This record gives sequence, C-alpha cells and structure tokens, in this order.
Amino acid sequence: MKKIFSTLFLAVVLTTGLVAETKMLSVNFTVPFDIHTQKVSGYGETQKATEKLTSIGFGLSGVNMFSEVVGLYMDASLGFFQSAKYDSPVGSYSIKRSDMVEDGKQFSLDMRIGPAFKIIDNDKMFLSAAPVFFCNFGYAGTSNSATSGGYVGLGANASFSYFFNSFIGLSAGLDIDYGFVGFGDFRKESDSGITSKHSQFNITPKIGVAFKF
Repeated sequence: MKKIFSTLFLAVVLTTGLVAETKMLSVNFTVPFDIHTQKVSGYGETQKATEKLTSIGFGLSGVNMFSEVVGLYMDASLGFFQSAKYDSPVGSYSIKRSDMVEDGKQFSLDMRIGPAFKIIDNDKMFLSAAPVFFCNFGYAGTSNSATSGGYVGLGANASFSYFFNSFIGLSAGLDIDYGFVGFGDFRKESDSGITSKHSQFNITPKIGVAFKF
C-alpha cells in the first residue's frame, strides 16, 4: 500500500511539473491530530468508541499553478504516534509512546490531492486554498499482533508561504480531513444483525521551508 501511494504521488509531481506555470514545494514538520470513531449498531442501540491520537511527522507538499487562478495541490506526510486517549462504553485510558512495548511500531501515511485556488501571489507571499481527496494508511503493532488499514475521504487545505528572495522562504499550512470509507481493519462489517463502522477526523497543522520555481 505504501509503495502504491508513493508511486502515485511521484507520478503526479513529475507530470504536473512539465506543464505548470508556477511550482512551489514545501518540506514540512507536521503535528497530526486524529480522532478515530467506531460505531457498533444492532438490536435497536448504538455504542461508540473513540481513539484520539497525537503524532509528529514530516512530509512534502506542493502547489502547481496551471493558470493565474487554478492549479493542483499535492501532499504526502508520514506521522509517528506520540500519545493516545481511548474512550469506550467499558472504560477509558491513555497511553504514551514511552509506554509501548520494546518491539512496538506505529506510523501513518497521509496523502492529499485536489485543485488549488490562488488567493495571494506576489514577490513575498503566496496563499492558496484547496478542496482535496484524502487517503490515509496506518499500522500499529508488535511482533505478536498488528492492526493495519486506513480511510479515504474528503478534506480541505490552506497553504501560506513567505519568501525571503525569489527562491526560498518559510511555509505554514493546515489540512482538515474526514475519512468516511474504511479499508483493511477499519472496513465496515456486518454480522448477525450487528454493524461496525469506522471513521476518522483529522487536523494537521504544519510548518516548513518553501521553495519557489
């Protein structure tokens, strides 16, 4: 799954780079905050469990303008778990990365793509907004057990860059996503009149170094 996402992102970057009028690339430090929700329905009642995850990570994002107004926004980022809080009908508890067993691993890969609309563009500043298609893949586990899967959905991005010269500057951005179709261990399941459905709400602020071509 990771190889498919990486190949798709690279192909989009290469092909759009050939036709874009203005190209911008940011190397980002990210702080994703995710809320995973599981709803189990059956026999006239619904129970809900939530998992709130905080991570840190890094990634690349780019805006390729095809005209004075419209272009393409792309983003790929890798996040690593730092803390989590679980709430369910049977109880609540919190966990930190330091609490994980020695061979425990956890990461998430987020990808976004959508049309970018330019709001400000001058020698010093660039501001754009974009509705996006969102796809997420996550893994958490040890040598004995593992959970893997993800979501597809929709979201939005706002990106701002301030340039010190014609080439380099600082960037800041915000991604907001809602994954409503799960796959892998987060796919919708129905059995004997009981339905389990997962969803994810994601907020990812980011700062980084911007390059303008």
